[in-house]
Amino acid sequence: MILENGIRLENIYYMLAYAFRALDEGVYADVHCEEFENAEDLFGEILSLGMSSLLKRGLHREYQEVCEDLPGLRGRIDMIGTLRHKLARRPLLSCKHDEFLSNNMFNQILKTTAAMLVRSGKLEKSQYKLKRAVLFFEDVDEVDALRIRWDALRYQKTNRHYLMLVNICRFVIDGMLMSDELTGGNKRIRHIEFDERKVSKLYENFIGAYYARHYNLGARAKEIDWALDEKSDSHNLGQLPSMRSDVTLTHGNRKLIIDAKFYKTPMQQYWSHTSVNSGNFYQIYAYVTNEQHNEPSSEVSGLLLYAKTNEEVLPDMRVTIAGNDFAARTLDLARPFKDIAVQLDSIAEEYFGKLEKMP
Repeated sequence: MILENGIRLENIYYMLAYAFRALDEGVYADVHCEEFENAEDLFGEILSLGMSSLLKRGLHREYQEVCEDLPGLRGRIDMIGTLRHKLARRPLLSCKHDEFLSNNMFNQILKTTAAMLVRSGKLEKSQYKLKRAVLFFEDVDEVDALRIRWDALRYQKTNRHYLMLVNICRFVIDGMLMSDELTGGNKRIRHIEFDERKVSKLYENFIGAYYARHYNLGARAKEIDWALDEKSDSHNLGQLPSMRSDVTLTHGNRKLIIDAKFYKTPMQQYWSHTSVNSGNFYQIYAYVTNEQHNEPSSEVSGLLLYAKTNEEVLPDMRVTIAGNDFAARTLDLARPFKDIAVQLDSIAEEYFGKLEKMP
């Protein structure tokens, strides 16, 4: 199935799996072999497998403060609550104590998202498995999806395996549109609509993660310093915008700076002239020329790698400016993933020669 944004549905899984380093987790090994008719079913399948795996290894638990009214002391006394019991002549103590519980935000996000997918009515292959997984989360509460503080989540060794699942939940929650009408006590949920900005970020992360996994090219996002003139009287340097490449690949004295772009309309038109987006090209030109100045012994090239769209004219350019190589081309995300891998491999070979590819 090809989504509206030109991505083959199963490629969403691959992009997520690379971006969040879940390819080695055997629990998801069979997902790419399935064919799904909609994004809800794909995400439902991944969530059901992930939640079942978490149940087998044990849900992440955190210490949480619990307040209870007890006949004897446990933990610390809540003086205000205890005084209320005293005035009401009840033989109880208000106690506060810590318990190691699974009812934390990580598990609450999973259960909330799974329940949203089940209520969407769009699950086919994954409906039974997801419903079954939700049943085993009985000690975990659902939360208001609109009030989740994603930036407050902190990952450590004990909960690192939640990273991909929680990010999938964010895709689902942000992508599902909920109307204000209440039906049977639940909000009516329509189909997932992908936010272009989030898919764009996922696309950037995927490109870097692919090269980091399969090639010894030091793939990383890199801060690029401005080639400041030492003779000039520099003032308020902090007001200079930062330069950070999406992906920088290095092999010997060769460097390739890749800027991954995900736009519905990658080209711009002025009267009868169609060209690569000027802002994008100026950006990659600044990256390359400044990096070249900072490392004069290196051979620095720049590549604008757009996600292919259905536009009639697509980026397909290669040019040498002041000794540096610049190119703009597309990656067809509507193709089977093995074809995408071939395209990415050919880029590595084109710029760095024949390299050993790691599995």
